[in-house]
Amino acid sequence: MQPIFNSFFSGSLRLTVLLLLFLFCNSRQAQAQKTDSSTTKNASYEHLELDEKPEFPGGINALMAYLGNNVIVPSHLKRAGLEGLAVASFIINKKGRIVSVEIKESLHPDLDRELVKVIQNMPHWKPARNKGKRVAVRFSVPFRVKIT
Repeated sequence: MQPIFNSFFSGSLRLTVLLLLFLFCNSRQAQAQKTDSSTTKNASYEHLELDEKPEFPGGINALMAYLGNNVIVPSHLKRAGLEGLAVASFIINKKGRIVSVEIKESLHPDLDRELVKVIQNMPHWKPARNKGKRVAVRFSVPFRVKIT
């Protein structure tokens, strides 16, 4: 099996899929452990306050590229024409590590396992901060599969 963007999509189709993934990510919410909310252009964080939002190394575009280059859609799911949106949720802890990965919306158990594996192996994030202190934040990310 090859990474989906390297083996299955090419050129402008790859860019289209990345753009769709980026747009879906921007429409989803990232949630923290508390209850109040503050909204930005890219995500909504539920917390008392966040002075600094968590950041994947290189930003949101790097996150989308990481997922696109590392999530391998199993060939039997490609052959079956699996399409749709899976959503994974995880906590970025005070040290920027990924913990408590969950699938919130599933397309197929095999794809769920792959998403969890790739997310668990992400590089460390810059953690969120509230009043100068690092805080844990829950973040949700969608992953769209479209076979054409």
